[in-house]
Amino acid sequence: MRVVNRVSQSLLLVCLGAVLLSACEKKEAPPPAIEDKKQPTNSAAQTKEAAIAAMPGRTLHNTNCVSCHDAKIYTRPEHKMKDLMQLNAQVTRCNANLAQPLGEADLKQLSDYINQAYYQFAN
Repeated sequence: MRVVNRVSQSLLLVCLGAVLLSACEKKEAPPPAIEDKKQPTNSAAQTKEAAIAAMPGRTLHNTNCVSCHDAKIYTRPEHKMKDLMQLNAQVTRCNANLAQPLGEADLKQLSDYINQAYYQFAN
């Protein structure tokens, strides 16, 4: 009977230990919340390009300038424009060749657009 009691006690202790261990068992922490880090859709370059595309001088350029030459004239390695003053003078010379010359405000917008889009001369 003593042996049965000892076996019963041992069995009881093992069961009790198993219950305690399962209660103390490390619970797996829930996964951390995934942060919704949205990447900016516009980089600085894209923002600048969008601003240039929205300039009123762009429409003037596309309506008046591309009939004589394309944008390669601005990007060729041997372009003649060295500063904003030369660019403004060239836009004025080209204006003389238009069937309907542009006004002063339009010429300023056109020069601003060409400068921002191609040259980036300091004002």
